[in-house]
This record gives sequence, C-alpha cells and structure tokens, in this order.
Amino acid sequence: MNHESDDDLASALQELAADAPARLAGAPRHGDRPCPICGSLMQVESENGVEIDVCPDHGVWLDRDELAAILSDTVRKRARSRGALLKHIRRAKRDGKIAGAMLGWWSLLLPE
Repeated sequence: MNHESDDDLASALQELAADAPARLAGAPRHGDRPCPICGSLMQVESENGVEIDVCPDHGVWLDRDELAAILSDTVRKRARSRGALLKHIRRAKRDGKIAGAMLGWWSLLLPE
C-alpha cells in the first residue's frame, strides 16, 4: 500500500468516526450493555482511545464506526512510522555517499 492510499484511508475513516456521536445518540452507554450471547454485562476497555465492549466469554463487540476509529488511528501511526523509516534510510544513504566521496575505498574499513 502506498503513502497516498494510507492518507486517503485515514481521512475516510476519520470522517466516519466524526459522525459516530450523532448516530449513537439513542444507544445504551458503555458498561450498561449485556452480551448478545450470554446476557451478562460486558466490560468496557479502551483501544486506541475508543471505548469498546468486551465479554470475557464471547469476545469484543463494536458499535457502528468504532472499528473505523480504531483503524484510523492505526493507519495514521503506520504512516508516521513509515515516514520516519524512509527518513532514516535517506540519511544513511547520504552519509554513506559522503563517506565514500571523502575517503574512497578507505571508507570500507570504517566501523559501522
């Protein structure tokens, strides 16, 4: 996946997450929700700043747009880390070229 498509996906997911409060106005609050399978109250946990409902026996239950909000944050972090990695690679290439130009074949003897 390229950098532009990561940004497009992140912006689309952010738009979905921004509309979530209006869509969930009549929904039960987190912590007051029973598990759809066993009926016991689900625990509330936070994932990337989004509160999610968890039944210890039956798994995670997400409201509309919660997955989009979680993925939006994940995509944004991944894009940032990819940018930092590319920056370090460019710096290493530049430093290697400079050392090679200054020292010629002697640069091969430099410790890493």
